[in-house]
This record gives sequence, C-alpha cells and structure tokens, in this order.
Amino acid sequence: MKLRITRFVGGLALLGVTSAVGSACVGDLDAGPIRPGDPRPTPGPEPVCMDPSPGAAPLRRLTETQWQATLDGLFGAGTSTDVPFPRALYRRGYRTDAVLGEVSRDGAVTLADSASDIAERVVPEDVATLLGCTPTASETDACIATYVDDLGSRAFRRPVRDDERVIFTSLYADLVIDEALSVREGVIGVVEAILASPQLHYLTVDLEAEEDGVIRLADHGVAERLSYFLWNEPPDATLRTAAEEGRLGTREDVEIAARRMVEDPRTTTMMIGFVEDWLELHRVRGMTKDPATFPAWAGGMQSSIASEHGLFVTEVMNDDARLETLLSADFAVVDAQLASLYGTATPAMGTTSGRASLGPERRGILNLSGFLAGHAGATEPAPVLRGVTVIRQVLCEDMELPVGLAVTSPPQDPTRTTRQRFTAHRADPVCAGCHDRIDPIGFAFEDFDAVGAHRETDENDLDVDASGRVRSFDGALDVPVNGGASVSDALATSPVVRSCFARQVFGYAEGRVLSRIADDAAIDDCAIDQITARFAESDGDIRELLVAIATSEAFRARRIR
Repeated sequence: MKLRITRFVGGLALLGVTSAVGSACVGDLDAGPIRPGDPRPTPGPEPVCMDPSPGAAPLRRLTETQWQATLDGLFGAGTSTDVPFPRALYRRGYRTDAVLGEVSRDGAVTLADSASDIAERVVPEDVATLLGCTPTASETDACIATYVDDLGSRAFRRPVRDDERVIFTSLYADLVIDEALSVREGVIGVVEAILASPQLHYLTVDLEAEEDGVIRLADHGVAERLSYFLWNEPPDATLRTAAEEGRLGTREDVEIAARRMVEDPRTTTMMIGFVEDWLELHRVRGMTKDPATFPAWAGGMQSSIASEHGLFVTEVMNDDARLETLLSADFAVVDAQLASLYGTATPAMGTTSGRASLGPERRGILNLSGFLAGHAGATEPAPVLRGVTVIRQVLCEDMELPVGLAVTSPPQDPTRTTRQRFTAHRADPVCAGCHDRIDPIGFAFEDFDAVGAHRETDENDLDVDASGRVRSFDGALDVPVNGGASVSDALATSPVVRSCFARQVFGYAEGRVLSRIADDAAIDDCAIDQITARFAESDGDIRELLVAIATSEAFRARRIR
C-alpha cells in the first residue's frame, strides 16, 4: 500500500553544488570575488571574544548514514538494508553541509517510497506484537495514540506534540473507518507517514528561549545534536533520559554527556566518516586506473585502499587520538595488497590486516594511498589536485576556480616530467597567482605515483623532483619540503593546521562550510578561537576537541538570521 504522503515531504528542492579544480588555466579574469594570490582587504579590529555568539545553524537533513542508523534504531538492525536513499552530494568534500539538505522531486519520491517499503516490512500481520496492544477501528483509539507517542518520540528525538498526535491518529481513522482498510493497513499508514515526515529527516530545533536574536536549544535539541554529531545516530537511552530529566541545560551537563560519548567506539566511527569527507577520500571508490599501468587496481587494490583510512583512523583513536599522530604516524594498517604496495611486512598468518611500520618516505594519512590515489589521474599523479586539497582542507584557505576561467591539462610529453609540464603554466600571469601557492605543495608529493606507490622515477623513467614548500597565506607556516613525508611533518605540529582542523570539525558539526571571508566569519572565528585554545591545551587530543565543540555556546544555541 502506498499512501499519498507527499504532503509530508513534498515541496522540497534539491540544490546540487559542483566545483572543479583544473590542472592548468587559460582565459581572462574579470573583477570579482577575492582569488588566491590577490591581496586581502585590510581587516577591521579583532573581535573581542568573551562569550561568543553562535553562528547560523541552518536546517539540516540527515545524511544517509544517519538516516540508516535512525531506521535501525527504530525497528532493529538491518531495517535499512537495501532501502534506497537520494544520491549523496558533497560540498567541499562534506556530506553534512546544510546547503545539500533540500531534496528534489525525485528525491522526495525516493524517500516516500522507502517509507512505504519499510512500513510494509516492519508491521506484522499481528499488529499487537508491534504495538503492545490491540487497536480497534475507532477515531480515538488509545492504542494507536500510545504507539504514535512511542514511535514518534523516538523518530523525532523529542516528545510528540499534541497537533502531531492528532495528525497521525486522524490518518489512522481515515484509513480504517473512511476508506474501510484493515487495521494492519491503518497501522502501516501511520508508520509510513511518520517515516516520511520532515521531523524525522531533519535535525529539528527544540527551543528553550530566545534572547538577543539567539535561540537556545532545549534539552532534547541538545541531545539530538550531540548524538548525530558524535555518533551519527539518534540519542541512546542514557541521553534521552538526561534530556527528559533536564540534565543537558548547562555547559557542565553537556560536558558530562560528551565525555561519556567520546569514549564510545561510535565516536571513532564518526571520525572515520569525518576524515573521509575532510580529505575527500571517497574519490577512490569511483576511480579507474589504467589497467596496463596498474593491473592490480581492479584486482583488489582499489577495495583495500578505499577501506584503509577507516582502519588507520581507528588505530590512531585507540592510540593517543592526537592530530599529530593522524598526520605523521610512522605506521599504517595494511592487508596483503597494501603491504606489497608500501613495501612493509605482510599481516600475521590468520589475520586479514594488521599494523605495520612504514619506511621514512611515508608519514601519516596524507601519505597513505587513499589520499594519493584519490587525488591522481588514471596514469599519473595530479599535483594541482593534491596541492589544492591541502590548501583548502588542511590550511583552511579559500580557493575557488575563478569565474570565466577555462581549465586544461598540460599535454603529455615523454621527454618531460609531470613537474616540468605543470610548471610551464605558471609563466602565464593569469595562472600564476593560484599556482604559485598550489604547485610547491603539490609537487612535494611527486615521489608518489597515481596509486600511492613510492617512486624515484616517474612514468617516463625520468628522475622525480619532489622539492617544494609548505606556506600558509599569512606566512605563519613557511617550510621548505622534499617529499610527501616532509609535507606531513611540516603540517603535523603547526598551530595553523591545528586551528584549521578545529575549524573543519566545527563546520562538520554545524553543517556549514566555514569561510574566512564570509560576512559572518568573525562570529565563527570567535568561537573557533576558544575551541582551538582548548584543543591546543590538550596537545591536539581529538577527543578533547570534540568535547570543546560540543560544550561551546555555538553548538548549544543558534542565531536567527
């Protein structure tokens, strides 16, 4: 049975955001937004950051992972298996960005169909086994009202409101009395409508009070934000009880809850997803490599590389959970494929993967194949893509392809190295402003090929030059480097990188891509400065960073635009 439930999910539009990063550039630039290489405007006075106001907190839809966890939490593990979800979109690598939360007509149909399929699946013939009571064909059936309160409160992560209860119980009465459907079909209709509701699909705003343009979240709203941030799933019984008893109203209350949660393995799972988005490691899953050059790619190597970062992040979080370790660890977690690629010892007999020491040429997650192969072409590395990703994601510098600029790749030339071919476009003043910043970082990864194997000569058997420079826009970080390992070492202990990492995790939690040149950047910077200070005090402990974000004013409240 498929109900007319578009009233619950209709009218939403999908906004797709695309971006491109090219290898070289041609064209004319008109006056427009600030571009890499342009002088920045003279900043105004630094904001006084005593008790920072929260930034905007736009309405955000659950990611596919969060949606699946929600369904499995409502009806048991495996409920979400093989249930379709609208195609994942990314903005700056992130799936959590609220801009991506609107759904197209096709996406709304997909969600409606999924709600219908799940409802048919979870409601048994004997509905009493699901409801805990036996409903009747009545307009005011107490059994249905009780079930609406139970399922609705868990689906919406807060108590069901009176008007919502009326909607769902009236739907049951319409189906069973007016349309003469069976009691089971009426229950299916109620379940379907709840599963199709925006209240389930979007992080709601459970409000407590409004003061000076700032809305403070009530306890259930705090519980929801905490749980989907740290665990990517609905609040557990402990968190729900804390919300019901009013024990999430203060910073101290939230810190108690957050510290319990960051010690749970589910936080590690969340961090695996964050790192995948942060460094755009999902790119590996959809890539192809030239089979003549890399025959092992389709023979299991791609699968090993795609899953490696999860094992590595887990090892880091179980080790000391420090950012420095994430960026410069001298170990990896390898299977037989990766052991061969990295030249390390193979896993012990009887195990599929294990921790292995790396050679001095490879350090941290930027030197693992997920990043290196994902930011490369079919036959050769992509130094521009590698450099841009570090600048955007690790140094937090705004870098967009200027409007009106076409992109091309330097032509293949067996007599020149990749570096020599790509260096040529820096002679063009149109391109130089960007590439003077990008290339010195990207070229430093030239000692790794298109699948992440270390090399001293390139695909044309020419000697590799992996010298370069890691430099932040403000000059606070300015280090000559040679090879990917030295890039990682330069980044791992930098306060610039630590601040950027805090900004990236904060934006992930808030559902916003944070720009340093946005109108509200000063508001965000005020909060991030405090969060970064706590992160620094902990010597870069990622768990402490998560607690600092969760307890910040910016996380526990929202500003009205």
